[in-house]
Amino acid sequence: MPGLGLLIPIVLLAGLFFWFRASRGEVPADGPQHGRISLLMEAIAYVGAVLMLAGAVAAMAQKWDDLAEGVAFALLAGSAVLFLGIGFVTRRSAEPAFGRLTSVVWLISTAAVAGALAELMVSIVEAPDETAFLVVATATATWAGALYAIHRMVLQHLALYAGIVVTALAVIQRIDPGSPTWVGAVVALAIGLGWVMLGERRLVPPWWVAIPVGMLTALIAPSAIQEDSFDAMFVVGIATAAGLMAFSVRGRFVPGLALASFGLFAYVTGAVVHYFGDTLGVPAALAVTGGVILLIAAVSSRLARFTRTPHPKAS
Repeated sequence: MPGLGLLIPIVLLAGLFFWFRASRGEVPADGPQHGRISLLMEAIAYVGAVLMLAGAVAAMAQKWDDLAEGVAFALLAGSAVLFLGIGFVTRRSAEPAFGRLTSVVWLISTAAVAGALAELMVSIVEAPDETAFLVVATATATWAGALYAIHRMVLQHLALYAGIVVTALAVIQRIDPGSPTWVGAVVALAIGLGWVMLGERRLVPPWWVAIPVGMLTALIAPSAIQEDSFDAMFVVGIATAAGLMAFSVRGRFVPGLALASFGLFAYVTGAVVHYFGDTLGVPAALAVTGGVILLIAAVSSRLARFTRTPHPKAS
């Protein structure tokens, strides 16, 4: 389903926008508002840091194969500890820019932990692939979860969520390396829907990140079923997208409604082209898809009227 791939950059761009907007709106409770670092200067600082980091990584990549196994592990583990310490230092400031910097360096620390554990399990311990995958995923998710518990910001939220999903898939691979793809798809779908529910109940802040990433996972997961059954993929995908549309209408969550609508469009279009493309032709198939989307939108609007809470009558 190539159309679903467009959901990823859309969510990333929207997430970055809301992250900067929400973060810029945070005001220290006991500090003056003047003297803040401007967003332009902060962006320039990040560009400089990225260039320095890219240069260091490129230099290390040229000599990486020549490094001893223990040295490579030590470099990655040391980087994880270094960036962890930097985050603890910058987190002590009430300046919002330093809060965002903490998020970035702790995300780098999490990535370094994953790299160090992968180097340890694959090159030094030489564990089986399934075991190495499970150990790296579980330990990285635990690291990300600990940082999220301390610093509940967007990047730590995303790192924790990714760690949970990857760990679940690693458990499946460890139990049954030859398991069909639909098993992982169902697990990812369940995690995504569960994360949406947790976000809706405000249990995993920021909720405006939890709901879209959970929806994104739930919408993409059914596409992995196509290797086993196109019929099941379309049924599960359309049902999931329609359910998320109803959820978004009920909660008046516009970004979620947009994601679910795009997912529904992708699955319905794929189903119409797959089953009726030879008889109707692609233009007619798209027209039928548009009619189905309009019908669903009309039904959703009608349902929204019945789900609204009536205003209390004046006594």
